[in-house]
Amino acid sequence: MMDLDNFKAYNDRLGHPAGDALLHAVGAAIYGSARGEDRVFRYGGDEFAVLLPDVDAHGAEAVGERVRQAVARLTANEAAAVTITVGVAAYPKDALDKNDLIAAADIALYLGKQSGEDRVVRADEVPHEMRDLRSTLD
Repeated sequence: MMDLDNFKAYNDRLGHPAGDALLHAVGAAIYGSARGEDRVFRYGGDEFAVLLPDVDAHGAEAVGERVRQAVARLTANEAAAVTITVGVAAYPKDALDKNDLIAAADIALYLGKQSGEDRVVRADEVPHEMRDLRSTLD
């Protein structure tokens, strides 16, 4: 799971056409950072998801880091750069079904946002007390 950082400020400052163009560029950057068998989705608003078949959490973290760097380069010269925070979860290590997998990645993303944004966080890095928040997010 991925969520853009500072996108609202970018959109407010430069307008919706610039925001739409950036979303397209972000999608292309994510797609370019993924492998051929991976599936990239716009999850809603300024959130994206990538499904990585046959990849463990550390492999997914590496893809997430490539995505983070590619997105950061898009607006690196802007006054208020747009970055991306990535939450990573792996099946079956972090969850046994799709809903729990999404929730695990989302909690990792939330921790990344709380920790300063522009980072990749694995679900196994989430403190146990935060993992219990999954049920409240459903």
